[in-house]
Amino acid sequence: MSGSQIFIAIGKTAAEIAVEFTPVPGLQPAVGLLCKIIQLCENVSINRCLEQIQVKMEKWAELGFIKSFFKQDSIKEDIQGCLVLISDCFTKFQFVGTIETNRWQEDFEKTYREDQKGILAHLSDIKNGQAMALEVSHEPENKRVRFMASMQNELGQHNTRGDIVHSGLSSNLYQIQLECKEILPDLHLKRGEVERIGVFPLKGEGAMDIYEGLYLKREKVAIKTVRASNFNPKSIKRFSREVKVWTELWKVDRGRHILPFYGFCVEDGPYPYMVSPWKSNGTAIEYVTKFDSAINYPELIINIARGIQVLHHMKPPIVHGDLKADNIVIDEMGNPLIADFGLSQIIEEITGVPFSQSRMTNSWRWSAPEVIIDGAPPSLAVDIYAFAMTVLEIYTHKQPFSNIKAPGKVLVELSNGTCPPRPTEAQVLQRGMDDNTWDLMTKCWSSDASSRPNIDAIINTLGVSKVL
Repeated sequence: MSGSQIFIAIGKTAAEIAVEFTPVPGLQPAVGLLCKIIQLCENVSINRCLEQIQVKMEKWAELGFIKSFFKQDSIKEDIQGCLVLISDCFTKFQFVGTIETNRWQEDFEKTYREDQKGILAHLSDIKNGQAMALEVSHEPENKRVRFMASMQNELGQHNTRGDIVHSGLSSNLYQIQLECKEILPDLHLKRGEVERIGVFPLKGEGAMDIYEGLYLKREKVAIKTVRASNFNPKSIKRFSREVKVWTELWKVDRGRHILPFYGFCVEDGPYPYMVSPWKSNGTAIEYVTKFDSAINYPELIINIARGIQVLHHMKPPIVHGDLKADNIVIDEMGNPLIADFGLSQIIEEITGVPFSQSRMTNSWRWSAPEVIIDGAPPSLAVDIYAFAMTVLEIYTHKQPFSNIKAPGKVLVELSNGTCPPRPTEAQVLQRGMDDNTWDLMTKCWSSDASSRPNIDAIINTLGVSKVL
């Protein structure tokens, strides 16, 4: 066998060389040796390719479900790359043809689709909820949010009544939210995250009705529906703007002093609604009425002030606009949570009616003179005025100006700059209404808005009063 023949033989398979040269007398031993050498070379190339694939597969196998979920795109790319390597290797040595490699690609795509179904089945299996939530909670925040967003998007693909996948996804998503102490990535609840319980509202006031609801199949929530005659695409944009505020507030407070906001919906029924946790202790006035003797009133009041401080310290500051005991709820531990902040502006924009008119007698008793007389918009100073009225309401268990029954007469007193009379009942004094507290309240009721103390000064004064 000449050198040129051997050179030509390189690049052929061992089988092809054996067929070509075996009939030549005297060359069989040389051909056998050459075939072994070529076979070894082929094996080295194939083994190197397979070793690379094996290393990748071992890395994938070490990943748990959550880490595999986050890396599924890169794993898919790796698998496709491995298919190319195998295809190139086998084609080079003519082990398989083009038809076979095309079938591999089809099988890969089919397997990938089946894997996606498997992932969905795992995500929606409630038996996996606890372990999955714990694993996700150990991931960085950006990955936690990404995982929750994927599950929330899947809810939209299965949003039909009675869908088992939707129910399982909802329950497991709630478990993850609970473990990670996060709100949903998208607060526009349009994928069946909330369902209304009952046909009739449990409570109604002004332009709002409150229904009971179920959030992610797990938590009882309050659905606050705005009876809007002026609802339009502009109103949806208003909700979207508020979402940014609610999200930033959640990051700062984490539900310590402000009632969390779970989201809003404009697709479920004729009117838009907002969703918040349902608190079984009810509003502040309901709570103090029911558990009077067990309540530390000064502690309750200063914690309400801390909630207002959170709002007023945001950048830009958040004005509540309708502060009173009915807009403060009490959590399971007896802590007050400020609710419905900024709702006055939302209602005004959605209904097309100035909030001062839409609420009329419902909130006059807490309203600062500049709002009643001049129609001034809500401000930090207006909140301070309303805070003092709320303190009076909580200590007395009565609305401000409770001695005046006719709302019209209350309006006259407010217009004249008249403050409520100081309560003298023994039980009010026992609850903690002392001279320092009353002096602070009268400063908050100054007819000159600029003379009212800010919330930091109020907390300092209440802290001193509490110590005394």
